[in-house]
Amino acid sequence: MAIKLDLDKAFDKLDWGCIYHSLNFFGFPPCITNIIMHCVSSTSMSVIINGNAGIIFQPSRGVRQGDCISPYLFILILELLHLQIETEKDQGNWSPLTFGTSGFSPDCFFADDIILFGKADSKTATSITNTLHQFCSWSGQEISLQKSKIMFSKNTSPSLRSQISNQLQINETNNLGKYLGFPLKVGRQPSSDFNFILDKVRNKLQGWKASSLSLAGRKTLIQATTFAIPNYYCQFTMLPKNICERINKANRAFLWSSSQSKKKIHLVKWSNVTKPTTRGGLGLKSTWEYNKSTMAKLNWRLLKENKLSWGPLIKAKYFNHAPPNLARPRINQFSSVNARNLEKGWDV
Repeated sequence: MAIKLDLDKAFDKLDWGCIYHSLNFFGFPPCITNIIMHCVSSTSMSVIINGNAGIIFQPSRGVRQGDCISPYLFILILELLHLQIETEKDQGNWSPLTFGTSGFSPDCFFADDIILFGKADSKTATSITNTLHQFCSWSGQEISLQKSKIMFSKNTSPSLRSQISNQLQINETNNLGKYLGFPLKVGRQPSSDFNFILDKVRNKLQGWKASSLSLAGRKTLIQATTFAIPNYYCQFTMLPKNICERINKANRAFLWSSSQSKKKIHLVKWSNVTKPTTRGGLGLKSTWEYNKSTMAKLNWRLLKENKLSWGPLIKAKYFNHAPPNLARPRINQFSSVNARNLEKGWDV
């Protein structure tokens, strides 16, 4: 089973005591810890009532949205959760999902986006419930059970699915939605799953009046803005060819000021437009050709380099390569610590 968790206002509910303990646990020097805690705890707030600011008060939790240090602090907190999960797995309470014979069990953590994997049984569900309850108690986080989802494998019986869903109080689904902006779906993905990329490009182009811009201005907007939208997805997946062609079509129409109501002649072929400037083109990139090049580069890095963290897993599963030692540090001492009861008087 796979469980996608949704943390309710994750940054606003992060406990300062948990941050302080995390920095000490990972060995930050006391001077750096005091500086970080001073940056976190020096904030003040006031409520505006009828246009007038009320009494200034200081909160006891939360980190600033948009602050460059906030994601790093949150990652430290999630690293403690990950270590606690690994401890549960070592003790046999949590039956993990493993990659073939590599013995590596995945769990996805990125800021407040969490996906957990495990065997669909009552024992693992109990371990998950206890671990998450413990994590929420010392971190100040709260899991939104209504927005969280759980997906089971096809060979899981309906009675067991209902039992685990009731135990975790999380609704069952056949589609986990998106993770880091990318749709998650078991099996082959139809091109309709990637229509949101095309919609983003079209919405961006509709906000500009192509007729009021010069050809150089339209080319610059395409190169700097609309191409950046599919660029993220081209880095790690092969987009359907018809989606790439429709993205190119939207860019071609904007380049030559063409629209559905008023068609204009494209004076130069798109294959010539996408040539480098040294060869007489405009330097624009064809989405399909760029996607193939990024996948070829990723394949080269997988075969020739050892810098990809997930590379050994792919080789162990599909290339019959012996995986390296992927063991991570374990912790036992943090499980009984309640960060809410830590001393709040930092020496700053």
